[in-house]
Amino acid sequence: MRILGIARAHRYSPNSVERDARIFRAVAERLRADGYEVVTVSEDELREPPSCDVLFSMARGTDALHLLADAEERGIRVCNSPAGVLKYSRSELVRAMEELDIPAPASVVIPLQGEEEFSPFQAEASRSMFLRALSRRAESFSFPLWAKRGDACAQQDGDVRRIASAQELLPALEGFVQGGVAEVVLTAHADGDLLKFYGVEGTPFFYTCYPTLGGYSKFGLERFNGEPAGHAFSHAALKRDADRLARHTGFAVYGGDCVVAADGTYRIIDFNDWPSFSPCTEEAAAAIANRITA
Repeated sequence: MRILGIARAHRYSPNSVERDARIFRAVAERLRADGYEVVTVSEDELREPPSCDVLFSMARGTDALHLLADAEERGIRVCNSPAGVLKYSRSELVRAMEELDIPAPASVVIPLQGEEEFSPFQAEASRSMFLRALSRRAESFSFPLWAKRGDACAQQDGDVRRIASAQELLPALEGFVQGGVAEVVLTAHADGDLLKFYGVEGTPFFYTCYPTLGGYSKFGLERFNGEPAGHAFSHAALKRDADRLARHTGFAVYGGDCVVAADGTYRIIDFNDWPSFSPCTEEAAAAIANRITA
């Protein structure tokens, strides 16, 4: 069986280039050790839909993902699904979690471009209309809240912002617009223990850790939840919910963040395709390799 691996371009690994490369190499090495023929390339090297038996991909760029989606449509198995990565931006993940009844903080998606009435930065005269529409959209929220880039994963510092007051909201949205961001997700802040989780759907592998206790942080935002109190919660229930979301999105290899409250309930605040697995690289690589060959 010929296996092709697609490495993530550096620009999609903010502050995590080596960490992302490490899990990619570990999976390729594990597959080779199991006797499979494995060829690896960067997503920037793809020029046409690849030909192979099985693909594993960390690609995030739209050009590469469209080529991989063409291969997927031809019947080539791809892990993770490029069609899923193309579809499930943060905004779409919010909608998916609502549809699946996944525990999550209240969120609202705000378009910043297009024909909607709250796209005012195209003309100064529409600014007051935007403010009225925004106040209606955000009226159920209290501060602080989170403003997150909705049309893509976080790629740089500023794609996720903590908004401490109503006075900070409009300047933050203007910053997103100036950066060419099409949608922003406003999410209520959740108090409790911030927990990172890593999983491989279809396998027993599921790893959790507290990022503030020696863990790695891309942008340092975990500090706002403070040191964890160690609230008890159901690992099995969290894995079931994460696996349900993974099957829905096609992210068989996934990671995310949740907040665990004092009563043991949790709310998922982030979910993404193929993270770096930096606290558990070797264990994750074994599970991912098994999932690919399965």
